Amino acid sequence: MKELQDKFGITTLGQHYFESSNGDLNPVFNFRSDGPTKGNQDAIVVAQVTGDILTPAGDKFDFKDVGWQEMKAVSGKLASTIFRVNTTGGELIIDDSDGVSTSQSANVARN
Repeated sequence: MKELQDKFGITTLGQHYFESSNGDLNPVFNFRSDGPTKGNQDAIVVAQVTGDILTPAGDKFDFKDVGWQEMKAVSGKLASTIFRVNTTGGELIIDDSDGVSTSQSANVARN
């Protein structure tokens, strides 16, 4: 994570990844290992998507970017509502063994 800060001048706040539970794929926002919440065991949330739209790109929708979503917390204390917006690129990797790969992650950062 330090490489991001050194190269681009951004601070990593946490990680965003997915966990599989009972056949569902749940987004996780984990802020326990970076930034001002480092070491705070409550700085995590497992969420459930409650709404999503395609990524707007001017007057049209851009199908190559990850869609925008509204999510609610199902566990954890980091947040009760999450909005994933201003996304660029990204993809869901399909794994033949269980349908979805949960090994891909993204850093949540600010500049």
